[in-house]
Amino acid sequence: MLPAYQLAPLGWLFLSVLLYLGGTHIREFLGRTRARPFVERILGSLAVRQLVELAYYLGIPYLALLRGDLLPRLMGLSDLRWLDDAGVGVAFGAGAALLAAVAFRYARGPQEPAGARRLPAAVALWQAAALQIHWTFYRAALVQATGEVYWGAFAGLLVAGFELALNPALRRRLRGPAGAQEAVRLGLLVVTTVQYLLARNLVLLIATHWLTELAVAAVYARGEPSTNEGHE
Repeated sequence: MLPAYQLAPLGWLFLSVLLYLGGTHIREFLGRTRARPFVERILGSLAVRQLVELAYYLGIPYLALLRGDLLPRLMGLSDLRWLDDAGVGVAFGAGAALLAAVAFRYARGPQEPAGARRLPAAVALWQAAALQIHWTFYRAALVQATGEVYWGAFAGLLVAGFELALNPALRRRLRGPAGAQEAVRLGLLVVTTVQYLLARNLVLLIATHWLTELAVAAVYARGEPSTNEGHE
């Protein structure tokens, strides 16, 4: 039987998965009923959406850390080796940004309509931080539970992928104009899992994600037709 400290984060992980799946499917259901205008009005507000994200993406890992059920070093919050980690972070960040930007540019195609809004850098940073905290929480919980860094990290990848695969809104976006951008984000789940294995540093994981998103947005902007072309 596993020691209690190894089992401790699993309850938080299961709670997180249940809330994610429950929340996404309830929202999808309400969006198909007469409550849709109300749902869109409430969740369409950036402030409300960020408040919900703050409570979910930060709240659960924070409580697990606060209760001592999750080791901070597995979350990339302690025992950091900044010089070594920075080298790994720069290499992964530059490589991920370059590959994602090129893939996104060609995946869109010249005639594909714009499917996603370009967010301000600060909002993009918050979204990158939320996702990386969420994914790193899964990695850390399963590394602690299994006692194996590699198995735990890739188990976290599978759990996060399972969540995303069952998100009906994400499946719809992947089939739409924003599909290439969402695919890049899914690719970042894999890239940052490998980065986590080499350098468990949450700040650098967030930086890799954020800078890649900015690179993709820059390529996206350059690929958009000029606003004057339609009037010539």
